[in-house]
Amino acid sequence: MRLKLDNHIKNKEYQNSKDINITKAAKRYGYSTELYSKVKTDADIIVESDYAELAEEALEKNKISESRYNEYLIEGGYGYLVFGDEDDEF
Repeated sequence: MRLKLDNHIKNKEYQNSKDINITKAAKRYGYSTELYSKVKTDADIIVESDYAELAEEALEKNKISESRYNEYLIEGGYGYLVFGDEDDEF
């Protein structure tokens, strides 16, 4: 998605990459699929909301700027989409 948003790939390339089954591809190339499967625990909280999706749609339709998009994500509790998880290493 980031490559598309930053205009490094065209929409067709983005759509094609979305169709790739990453778990299947990882297995085919001998990689662990642990990264792609969610661990189920009692502490998991599932929040279903289309807030981030709506913000992305507004960005794609040029109704908002990328900085406004990032602000909306942060304000909506989706800061990890902007900054990554705090556990991410660079």
